[in-house]
Amino acid sequence: MLDFEDIDEDGDTTEEFLLDSLILPDRSIFKSYKYSFKNGSDYVFAGKKNAMIKFTYWSVVFGDTVLVKIVEYLELFIIEQIAEKFGIVSMRQESPDRFLTGAIINGKKYGTIVSVDEDLSELPLNYKLFPNYPNPFNNSTKITYQIPSLTKAKLIITDILGRTIKLLIDEEKTAGVYQVNFTAENLSSGIYFCSLITSNNIQTIKMIYLK
Repeated sequence: MLDFEDIDEDGDTTEEFLLDSLILPDRSIFKSYKYSFKNGSDYVFAGKKNAMIKFTYWSVVFGDTVLVKIVEYLELFIIEQIAEKFGIVSMRQESPDRFLTGAIINGKKYGTIVSVDEDLSELPLNYKLFPNYPNPFNNSTKITYQIPSLTKAKLIITDILGRTIKLLIDEEKTAGVYQVNFTAENLSSGIYFCSLITSNNIQTIKMIYLK
């Protein structure tokens, strides 16, 4: 189910696999012919579709720590979880979920609700390391993460070579949503990584520091 069509219409189909190899950065939107399969004699999802790389993180897949990208096919509401070396490891079809992380229905709260008036006290259902803000950042940036249950957690900043720059958190955390401020002290401009590490979960985000 790779894109062998001439998506960019330049007369060359040999480079189309590059678009499908997820080399593009997060929030990029590219064209795809995936899922143009037949239902009987009719093509159900024929033609070009918009695919968006939602975000990237590190995860353990079949015992190997690999880079994973989440890709959503916008017209189809299909979301793929694609791991390097392994390909598609999960797929689901649901309504768009780019903005809503929680809701209050008939007075009952669901999910994680983050707002100016909210104290982030809602209990999350899973581990999550959110993108830092601002990013790129000039001096300091805020890092938000959530923990679903009591666990030992580490929050580590590393450079592009994997060297530890700063250990932000190394302690037991109860279920909740937390926010940490990271200040870049004596660092060179460039790409850095923040990793949330627990006993059974590793998530990593990319941060760009500009002096």
